[in-house]
Amino acid sequence: MKPSVLILASLITAGSLGSGIADKQSSVLGCPSCPDSDLSAGSTNTSAIKESSEATFKSDVLTAKQPVLVDFYASWCGPCKRMAPIVENVSKSYGGKIVVVKVNVDKNPKLSAQYDIQSIPALKLFKNGKVVGEAVGVTSLAELRDKIDRAI
Repeated sequence: MKPSVLILASLITAGSLGSGIADKQSSVLGCPSCPDSDLSAGSTNTSAIKESSEATFKSDVLTAKQPVLVDFYASWCGPCKRMAPIVENVSKSYGGKIVVVKVNVDKNPKLSAQYDIQSIPALKLFKNGKVVGEAVGVTSLAELRDKIDRAI
């Protein structure tokens, strides 16, 4: 067995790579949940996570009837890729209680400046158009759920 196959098999066994990996050659750093990732094209992503932008942020987030978790990220960001499965889990587990959207900081610099995004990943929870919770950096699923539960 080739060394690269052994490494990939070890990572999958250890749980370092999530499910939904496409049947194609790709880098180990690929993330099935990241929109710009090299794995996303072949995966079957059933998430309700929407990509928001400066043009749609008001309707996607600020005027939303339910709380919205916004994941400010970049496609090249390693910690953002590590957070992607956690954000995906939150999106699926909270179902209709919250909406989850992603904002690419490189494509939306005005939003990044407006919300003082200085480090990524940066997660902000909005309720009635206002930030009611936030987390910066890689955050555990338990910690993120606790912040969401306290805010909603």
